[in-house]
Amino acid sequence: MLATVVMAAFLGFAQAAEASDACDHFEALECTAQQAQVATARLGLSPISEEQVQGAEIYRAFLDGGDRYPAVSFEWRPGRSPELVIYSVNNRRIRHDVSMELWAKVESESRYAGRRLVGNGIIADCIFSSIATIEVARQNARLYSTDERSRSISLLPTTMQSSESTCGGGLTSDYVDLLMDLACDELPECAAMGPREHSQIAAQNLAAVFMLTGDRVSAGRLYAQKEWAPSRHGRVEPISSEVWSRWNNVQHGATMTWGDQTVTSVRRYDDPSPDPISIFLSQQDVALGGFQIEAESVGGEGADRGWIEGRVTYSRQVEGVWTTMAAHYRQLWERQGGDWRLWSWTVGAFEPASGNSD
Repeated sequence: MLATVVMAAFLGFAQAAEASDACDHFEALECTAQQAQVATARLGLSPISEEQVQGAEIYRAFLDGGDRYPAVSFEWRPGRSPELVIYSVNNRRIRHDVSMELWAKVESESRYAGRRLVGNGIIADCIFSSIATIEVARQNARLYSTDERSRSISLLPTTMQSSESTCGGGLTSDYVDLLMDLACDELPECAAMGPREHSQIAAQNLAAVFMLTGDRVSAGRLYAQKEWAPSRHGRVEPISSEVWSRWNNVQHGATMTWGDQTVTSVRRYDDPSPDPISIFLSQQDVALGGFQIEAESVGGEGADRGWIEGRVTYSRQVEGVWTTMAAHYRQLWERQGGDWRLWSWTVGAFEPASGNSD
């Protein structure tokens, strides 16, 4: 899973590099306004100033203007209980009631968000480069300390926006990380995806929950183990059958149908060599010059059974023109001893992918 976020980090870095001059300095007010404007349009958010006027209390966070990852928003609106709302593209929403204990934590931790630390604040080994943005709307500018030993009162602005680089080690990005982590912990299907090696993985997992269906907790566990299929990713060397075998972890009797070809995994239990399905996939990788597997939906049919559907793609050159070929696939997985094992995999007919010819 960390590899997925590393690749997303490079994409985020490229996006930041190509951003307008407003974000030459991530902490500039112009950059914050730009990020908020982009996220508002992309994710269907309401401007934070309007939220405050309408009586809402909002603690909102997003990365790179809502590109790739959803926005996390803890909200307390008139006539409603406190809730967590995850905003994604195409007006997709996930709502979840939150406890007063969690709400108090979100509120209390916001007191330092947006403040600037003294020093350059650069994390030398940072590889997860994004623009982190927070937006806050308050109805009471006085925030009392939750520490019983302290009676301190913070006078805070009723509305606040702030942005900075996630590589800056600042209080704004820290608060974004906190809200992402709290949101993932609150959603059972996101928490079921397991430990997060880096805080930005919480954002990735929150994006993934929109792919889940059926038994969403089971689907989340399956996603966490199998969302990153073997791929060349620009490398010349093909994927070996040993690599496929470790990822597939096939059951005895598992089948794979690729077009008009069917392979059944039948071998001795004590045979350490790669299974027939993994050998076949390695051969296909060589024949096609590499292919990509893109999961689009993950479903759970119970605690120990689930499926993944998506696309298999590869590129071929015809008369000097590169064309992307795509086929739908469906996998069935069963969990044994905590590990998901492949039971069946069906790949349909390949056709040119619309809009992908060069």
